[in-house]
Amino acid sequence: MDFVVYYRQDSKGGNDMFQPAGILKHSETSRFHPILFRPAPSHMDDDDGPKRHRSQGHHPLGFESIEEANAFIEESGWDNSGCVWLWNDDGTAPAMTEWFSQPKTASAEV
Repeated sequence: MDFVVYYRQDSKGGNDMFQPAGILKHSETSRFHPILFRPAPSHMDDDDGPKRHRSQGHHPLGFESIEEANAFIEESGWDNSGCVWLWNDDGTAPAMTEWFSQPKTASAEV
């Protein structure tokens, strides 16, 4: 089974949208499954604070090590949140809502 890679695209068709990802650790197999989040704006979102995101999909096969899962996230071009959640896999894909802040980029001083 192949994992579908979701492309990052902002509302203008560009590829600079903040798209966080994390890792699910399967509680029985100890495999690591990257999980991708999409923006899901909320009326409670603060302009300068964290924004609501919902899970969009996870790697169904997972990886034996967290390093391999992190490498997959980096190679896919997603923003690695560094978050890891324990997952008991009750036969369903996890549906998660989380709040993430986009990292601030350094600006050059003039």
